[in-house]
This record gives sequence, C-alpha cells and structure tokens, in this order.
Amino acid sequence: MPDGASRHPGDGRLLLFADGELSASEMSRVRDHLAACWQCRTELGQIQEVISDCVRYHKTTEDYFPSPPAPWCDIRRKFAEMDAAPGSVSFLHVVRQAIRSFAATPRRWVPVTASLVIVSLLYHELRYAPSVEAAELLHKAVAVSAAEPAKPRRIEIRSGSKRLTRTVHLGLARAGGPDPVYAVMEARFRSAGYDWEDPLSARAFSSWRDKLPEKRDQVTLLRDAQAPAHDCYQIRTTTPAGELASASLKLTVEDLRPVESTLQFRGADPVAIRELPLEPPSPEPPLAGLAPKSPLTAPSSPAPERVLPRAPEPVSAAEELKVFAALRRLDADLGEPIEVKSSGSHILVSGVGIPPGRRRQIAAGLTSIEGVEVQFSEPSAAVPADIAPSSTVATVNPEVARIQSRLEVELGGRASFEHFADRVLDRNEALLSRVHALRRLADRFPPPVEAQLSAADRAVLAGIRLEHAQALLERSVELEQSLSPVLTAIGAKPGELSTTLNPVWQQATIELFRQARAGETLLAVILGGAAGNSVAPDLPSRALTCLTLLRAEAEAYRDLTAAAR
Repeated sequence: MPDGASRHPGDGRLLLFADGELSASEMSRVRDHLAACWQCRTELGQIQEVISDCVRYHKTTEDYFPSPPAPWCDIRRKFAEMDAAPGSVSFLHVVRQAIRSFAATPRRWVPVTASLVIVSLLYHELRYAPSVEAAELLHKAVAVSAAEPAKPRRIEIRSGSKRLTRTVHLGLARAGGPDPVYAVMEARFRSAGYDWEDPLSARAFSSWRDKLPEKRDQVTLLRDAQAPAHDCYQIRTTTPAGELASASLKLTVEDLRPVESTLQFRGADPVAIRELPLEPPSPEPPLAGLAPKSPLTAPSSPAPERVLPRAPEPVSAAEELKVFAALRRLDADLGEPIEVKSSGSHILVSGVGIPPGRRRQIAAGLTSIEGVEVQFSEPSAAVPADIAPSSTVATVNPEVARIQSRLEVELGGRASFEHFADRVLDRNEALLSRVHALRRLADRFPPPVEAQLSAADRAVLAGIRLEHAQALLERSVELEQSLSPVLTAIGAKPGELSTTLNPVWQQATIELFRQARAGETLLAVILGGAAGNSVAPDLPSRALTCLTLLRAEAEAYRDLTAAAR
C-alpha cells in the first residue's frame, strides 16, 4: 500500500519502523497508529516474521556452505588503477574489462551464486511448502471421502468438563438426551463458520481454512512405532482472524481418514473431537404371527406375500412451526436447555435438567400437536474420570484491573461495582436469550424452508420474531442507558457507527447474533475480569461503541421484522 494512499503507514514505513530507522516523531506516530489498527499490526507482524525466518535460516545454514576459494576482487581498486594508468580509456571499456576479468575466474563467483540460488529456493520451500502440503492433503482427503459411500460415524465432542456424543448422519446418539452445552457449542461452531453437522471431516476443516484471509499451516507426520497402520498426518492451521484461533486435524496415512480434531476458540476451552466405535445394533424381534424358519424343514407351500406398511410422511415445516409457537407461549424457548428436532414422522422435543413441574407444563402445552414426542432427562451427576476440572486460577489482566478500579471510584466502592456488574450481566443474559431464540428460528427456517409455509404460517413466524425483536430492543436500550454514563465518565468515546442489516431476516439474525456475542465478550472482560492474552487500552471505548451499535442494529431488526409482518 503506498504511503500516501491512505492514513495507514504502508509497508515501507512499517519496515523502517521495524528497523528503528524512523525519526523520533515518526516512530511515535506509527506506534500510536499501530495501537489502534489491527490491519497494520498484522502487517508489521508478518514483516517481523519474515525477518525472523531469514535470520533463523541464515544461522542454521551458514555452517553448511564452504568458504570462497579466494578473497573477493575489489572492483573499485581496479577501477582506480585503470583511471591512474596513462592514456584515456572510456568508461564502457573499463566496465567491459571488469566483466571479462570477473567471468574469467569462475571459481570465485560460481560457488557464491549457486549458494544464493540454493538459499532462495530453500527459503521459498520452507516458507510456502506447509501451506501447499496442507491444501494438497485436504484436497485428497475430501476426494477420498466423497468417493466412499456415506456411513454413520459416532463422535465425541469434549470441551472442558463437558462431553457430548453424537452420531453423524443419524441425529443425536442414544446417550440420555442432548447435553446442556449442546446449543452453546452449536452456536460457537456456526459463528466461526465451522461445520457443526459433521465437524470431524476433512471437508469441514478445508471449508473453514479456505475462507481465512490470513493463515499459517503446519504439517507433521506422527508415527506409531508399535502400530504403523496408525501413523497420521497432523494439519494445524492458525489465524489471527475470526472466533476460531486455531484448528488441527489428524488424518491416517493409510487412507486419509480423519480420526481426531482440536479446535481452539478465542476466550474458551479447547474443543476436542474424536471418533468412537459404533454401538452394535439391537437384534430385531420376529414379526408377530410368523414362526421362525428352520433350515432343515422345507416349506410345504409358498408363503403368502406380506404387504409392508406405507412409510409415514415426514414432518413438515408447518408442523415444526406449531411446536415453536407453543414453546413461545410457554416462554420455553428462552434460556432453558430445550431442543426441537424432526426425526422421521415425529418431532422430538428434549431437554436436560428441567424441574418436574416445568416438565409437566411443557408436556401439557404440546399434547394438542400430533406427532410430538417429549423426552426429558436428568443431567449426569458424575464427571468422567478422564476429564478433571481445571485448577488454574485465572488472573485479572492489569489493564482490566485498572479499568475496574476507575469504575469502583465512579460507582462509589467495590460493593457498588459488584452490584452494578451483576445487574448489567443479568440484563445481558436476558438479551442473549432473545438472540439465541432468534438464531434458532433462522437456522430451522432458512429461506427455502420458509417459502414452503403458507401465508398464515409465515405471519405466525413473523409474530414470534417480532416479539423477540421488541424484547431484544428493550434489553439493549437498558444496557446502553446503564453503561453509557459510567463508561463515558472514565473517558470512553463512541466510535463511528454504520448500521446496514441484510434485508433477508435470516442473514440479519446472524449479523445481530455476532454483534451480541462481541458485546458479551467485552462485558465479560470489563465487568467479570475474564482472562485474555492481551487487552487494548481503548477497551471502554470499544465496549461503548459495541453497545451503541447493538442497540441501533436491534432497532433496525425490529423495524425490518415489523415491516415483514
């Protein structure tokens, strides 16, 4: 980027800044700009990374190349001798003679030139080979998976002390109902652009990796001395962009089958995914009225043709909408761990850890809808032995501690600050419950499915969305009114706002969801002291801008929903 094309320093000045060759005032201006610009910090990091690679490679290879057989010829001294010689010699003649002299001694320049070429090729190979190798491995693994017939696979997803078992292509595994963290995991995967339906696959990893604007790959061959058939390639990709900071995938060397994956979301526990053996199918009982055939007895007459029952019709989108409308009337779509899934000819409504009285209320509200199966279960009381809770105590970042101290002074003490923080976080939790409810509607009723609904059903769906959108706007206004005065008092200033929601409500819901998640992260850091690698000094201003933008987007979303009704 040219230095004068915009307010960014540009690659040239960033390189001079990295070398310390700018003046004191220019160094200060660039340093201030870097503190507020992610793009330029990323470019500076890339420049420093390339310089580090060059220095590291030079130190690694300098002992491998022989010394030149003779000292370099001092061309300037030769020129001076020629100029001092009697007679007039043209400059072109001098250059021609120097080139001839240099070319006449290949022992001097051929080894050096070859060394430079080898260094350049090796650097290019070391710099770009991992990315090329990772892309090639993923491409082959995706092709192998597409060529094989689809088979159900049982996988385990673990995050911290939570564990979820799923059977890909067959819905939830029979493991006592969905885990309470199911919805949180699913939202995190979808927000990061990682396939939730089949996360342990080369296609999911490759699709996420291909969308990254910046990435760094590392390919490792993991050998198993005792069982060579278990040798694996491990592909690890890191990125400074998006909610997913890094991901790794293990592919078997033999058939490039994915067997294990680890995903590191920013500010969250790592998510480990591995393949489990399939449960053996239960034996089918014999049909009533039919005696089992004996291999020693031949039938005396042909058996009558058995007419198979007609397969039931699959659940329609309108029937699913009736379930969502009933849950909305009961306020059961806000915060409670309830899942709605269509399974063949019926709709499964399941939940974990719901009080008995609330279970009866929800079941009674769904009895009038045909084809609904309600399954509630208790949460697992025992923590698996192989998943021990973390004993690490998170420390508050010094910058966050300084911000909290200023808030305590502004609010009148530590007790007032804690009461204020609890009230704000409770309001934000109520806001997030509305956002999650809207996100579930957007996922369950995408545009192709919504088009199948009748005009009356689309009006019902719009009414549910409008109710959530109005409550969401009220919660966002309360948050802004509560936080804006205290953040402004400690020096926060709102940044530039630009509210342009997608006119398609499903896409607008995703944008609103991301904005609410960003606000949740900032509030967790400021008020809860959530640990993080680094905290920007303008954190209060960023939080104020985020809350103001969330309120503006919630208002635009409410208006978009009201216009569609």
